[in-house]
Amino acid sequence: MRLIKGEICNLEIKKLVYQGWGLGNINGFKVFVPDTIPGDIVNIRVVKKKRNYAVGKCLSFSVKSSRRSDSVCSVFPVCGGCQLIDLDYQVQVELKNQILCDCIKRFYPELESLAEPMLLSEETLFYRNKMEYSFGKDDAGIYCGLKQRGFFDRVVRINNCYLQSEESDDIRAFTGEFFTGAGSSIWDYFQHQGLLRYLVVRHSKTRGQYLVNLVVSEDDLDLMMKFAAGLVEKVPEVKTVMYSVNASVSDTAQVDSYRILTGEPFIEEVLGNIKYMISVQSFFQTNTKQAEKLYEKIVETGDFSRDDTVLDLYCGTGAIGLYISRNVKKVIGIEENEQAVRDAEKNAEYNSIVNIEFIAGRVKNILKFNNYKADCIIIDPPRAGIVPKALKRILDLRVKKIIYVSCNPVTLLRDLNEMKASGYKVERFLPVDMFPNTFHIESIVRLSFNSG
Repeated sequence: MRLIKGEICNLEIKKLVYQGWGLGNINGFKVFVPDTIPGDIVNIRVVKKKRNYAVGKCLSFSVKSSRRSDSVCSVFPVCGGCQLIDLDYQVQVELKNQILCDCIKRFYPELESLAEPMLLSEETLFYRNKMEYSFGKDDAGIYCGLKQRGFFDRVVRINNCYLQSEESDDIRAFTGEFFTGAGSSIWDYFQHQGLLRYLVVRHSKTRGQYLVNLVVSEDDLDLMMKFAAGLVEKVPEVKTVMYSVNASVSDTAQVDSYRILTGEPFIEEVLGNIKYMISVQSFFQTNTKQAEKLYEKIVETGDFSRDDTVLDLYCGTGAIGLYISRNVKKVIGIEENEQAVRDAEKNAEYNSIVNIEFIAGRVKNILKFNNYKADCIIIDPPRAGIVPKALKRILDLRVKKIIYVSCNPVTLLRDLNEMKASGYKVERFLPVDMFPNTFHIESIVRLSFNSG
């Protein structure tokens, strides 16, 4: 059978693949379908046709998989916040393990016997410490919600979200009511105008504090002050309220400057015996409780010595380096984002940690002009993995052990193959579930250098 773009077909989904897409086949031809899982039988429209595969859009279900159950969320699957929330957690884990197993078989089959059982998340609901909400408007007024799946310009009204906390529902509800009463406008994604763009909510899971940043297109200090006063009165757990102005056409909540309306410029989170100051732009693992387990496993996997010097590459705000600092002699963190480096330095000072330093710059450039004598390298790169020049310079150091922390099994396995070609051997492969109800998989890998 020859598939044609636009054709409507009936397809049984056989497995889930990385990116969370279902996979079926028509006469041996692979067809990927978002928003489906194994056991679904769906009617699809072919929206993309390539030489070796096609992509389909699910139009309707002939049969829904027996693995599906009733979702606790009333707006699933329209909302784009979760992909697998209608599956029992153990089923989610089974599917993630299968995704990882398929990736290993395809890219590095020798590792199949090394992969350990996935480290499960203690909490599967209300686990996120950061959310970015968008603004919508309907007949009832302005509301804060999440983008509709597959659309950049549609926002779903949500009364109860199970990702962050019940208090964040109260924060969103008050925000919508306040700006409805103020007669404010929301951002128009086509006309590039309107006041309200994003509401960023950070929640310290260990201190119970909230930091709220309202992203708007123009400055209106008087209105913002009234909003902050009302919000703190309505939700006393909110310790910091600030706002940022983003008048550009770019659709992002990430901005370089902000104005504090009430509170301090950060809230505090605690992992182990390390206190972290979390600012509005800080990178911090989204699942706080699971992050502590992740860092403990890094300490365990690293088997560090008090004589070790450790390079912490792509260190962000220094979370991992700070956590392991009391197990080693010295930590040197390298990070491209200068604001992240400043946050890392503040956190080191905040914890009175003196055996750590942070360097701002691209990993490939810093390693080119510095000959570090390290006993271990920790690598926690972006989802795209390590750029080739940086990887070459890492391998040229020939350190005795590397701990690779990854959020993308495909780029991880690609890089591990390069490391194998340079004499490194994988000794441990531990998958970690940092993001329940999604397809994402974190991994910790230990490698040792075989000089022979």
